[in-house]
Amino acid sequence: MSAEAGKLSISEAARTWKKDRTTIYRAIKKYNLSTEKSRDGQKTLIQFVDLCGALGEPANSDTRATAGRHVATPQQNTPNVTPFFPEKVSMLEKQVEDLREERNRLLGIVEKQTYLLEDKRSQQPKNSIPPQVLWVFLPVCVIITAMPIVVWFLLDFLKR
Repeated sequence: MSAEAGKLSISEAARTWKKDRTTIYRAIKKYNLSTEKSRDGQKTLIQFVDLCGALGEPANSDTRATAGRHVATPQQNTPNVTPFFPEKVSMLEKQVEDLREERNRLLGIVEKQTYLLEDKRSQQPKNSIPPQVLWVFLPVCVIITAMPIVVWFLLDFLKR
């Protein structure tokens, strides 16, 4: 265990969890774990609790006793679950809530647009005349228009 409380080097973490160093590096990348350099700048250090959140508790009970200096080990009757970065969890919960609100806002817009885009093909414009009425009025209009001409011709014919 490193001299800095609660932190392990990559090699120490690999020995503690009995994993390969590349596995530790993958966990750091996958879970976005924060690392820092040791005081002498020779080693990369990572928080023991962060590794517990990513990899679970170390399997060796002796290691738990050693790690107990840095982190309280779980009791026998409690489940073996370490909270995984409470600040990151709360940040992600906030992001999920924001995304839900954004989704609901966008669904509302879609519903309004759908309502406004109702099928206008079956509806007649308010100022237009339906085609059935045109077929009735067209002959009437022709007769009314032609009537003075017919009357004039009749009068002219009767004068002769």
